[in-house]
Amino acid sequence: MAAEKRSREARREQIAEAALEVIARHGTRSLSVGAVARRIGIVPSAIYRHFRGKEEILSAAIGRMGERLLENAGRAAAGEGDTIPRLRNLLRDHVRAIREGYAGPRIVFAEGIDGGGVSHRMEVYHVIRRYLDRVAGILRQGQRAGDLRGDLDPEATAVHFLGLIQPAATLWYLSAGKFDVLMNAERSFEQFADAIRKKGKRQRVS
Repeated sequence: MAAEKRSREARREQIAEAALEVIARHGTRSLSVGAVARRIGIVPSAIYRHFRGKEEILSAAIGRMGERLLENAGRAAAGEGDTIPRLRNLLRDHVRAIREGYAGPRIVFAEGIDGGGVSHRMEVYHVIRRYLDRVAGILRQGQRAGDLRGDLDPEATAVHFLGLIQPAATLWYLSAGKFDVLMNAERSFEQFADAIRKKGKRQRVS
């Protein structure tokens, strides 16, 4: 039974990953049971053993997107050393995902994403909120360690951190990948780091 459950969970994750790949390449409007099945190399009927249809698949894809974001943030939270380099690495993880075909921008800016009585927009909102909560936790760690200014509002600063990524991701998406999201994010991060670093704290290059 345990092995069967793991097999089902692995298949559901595979389907969610395939859905993200379809969305990254063609957008949410192209997501269908057939498209996901073709991506994996199975018949559509096999999908219905795990999901009732497109809306459930999209929910699973959004959930998987959230897991990736939280995994990245979790690594940054568990890391050692100065907080600034850990935040920089988290930013780079996010940028790397975007450049490698991350479906996030297409999902966030998709029209008609809600359907079948499911509020996918709210699902995306909760994913982003959890990510922001994790980033705020990293900022609090930095305050306790004396790396960051003590007068920072962690929640507001977490939104500022996300703001280093989202506008650049939007421009990258609108330019069909021509906008240099990495260079923009790196430049923006230097200003962000200078603003949050505790005065007198020496800058470390990473």
